[in-house]
Amino acid sequence: MPFSAAFDVMAHEVAHGVTAHTSNLKYEYESGALNETFSDVMGISADQWFSPERYKDGTRAIIGDRLSIAGDAGMRDMINPLSITDARQQIHYDKHTTCAGQIPSGGPKGNDFCGVHYDSGIGSRAWSLMTLGGVHQTSNVRVTSPIGWEKSRVLWYETFTRLHEHATFEQAAVAQLAWALRYDPGIVNTVGCAWYAVGAIKLDARVSPVAASLFCPTDPSAADASAPPAPPAPPPPTTSTSGACAGHPNAWMCDPAAPPSAYACNGAAGGSVACADLAQRCKPRSPTDPTATVDASGNLECE
Repeated sequence: MPFSAAFDVMAHEVAHGVTAHTSNLKYEYESGALNETFSDVMGISADQWFSPERYKDGTRAIIGDRLSIAGDAGMRDMINPLSITDARQQIHYDKHTTCAGQIPSGGPKGNDFCGVHYDSGIGSRAWSLMTLGGVHQTSNVRVTSPIGWEKSRVLWYETFTRLHEHATFEQAAVAQLAWALRYDPGIVNTVGCAWYAVGAIKLDARVSPVAASLFCPTDPSAADASAPPAPPAPPPPTTSTSGACAGHPNAWMCDPAAPPSAYACNGAAGGSVACADLAQRCKPRSPTDPTATVDASGNLECE
């Protein structure tokens, strides 16, 4: 079937025009991949808005499936980009196209402008994880509490129409974290963990103060995405730098230096969680016991 038969494909192309007149993401390298990701996100989001019954079970997000009369194929799968062989998409930043020493070029003998279509799968997988939830196929990071289609549409539009024209995956992820914090603090952990799952950011304050507060559990049994997440636990003990950890070698502690958060007593990188509402503070078990309560989904009890 011609491309015009697919509403999502047409919305994808219109979104390229929106990008050209807003952030103007350059069509090469990582900014080009983000350009393609944004068009896929807008295409699938417009299609879900127009035909919600096609997406009601939350298990499909395939671009261009209407192009096959039998309805058994598509151009790109945003939940499992690896499933469509012809797309040759990546799903983790570690596999992104480096294009070292090459000039970006298109056409059948080109390099896809240094991976704009292939690497767009990285951003598409981040989108599907934060929107629909699930476990990343290779990093095994589980993203809980998906934000849903409506919030996702707003978040991606507001972020990607304001990026720098040469934005990288990390810069897009950090910008989206910052915008999510203003839009709805309750979705920050979901958004951040989705980008962490695809390798776009690290749980490090040098990336973003918000990134250091994320709690992103991994699921070794990722083959079963419906399995309940394992209870959060600090990484293996290391030397603590906090006197508050004395007598609490394997616990979460309210952080007096950052009241909306708690840290793992062993002090390992990434061992911190934050309140969904950053206006709240970590709730200690008692005035004399600063131990925090973190549930199986990584949610911190706050007050």
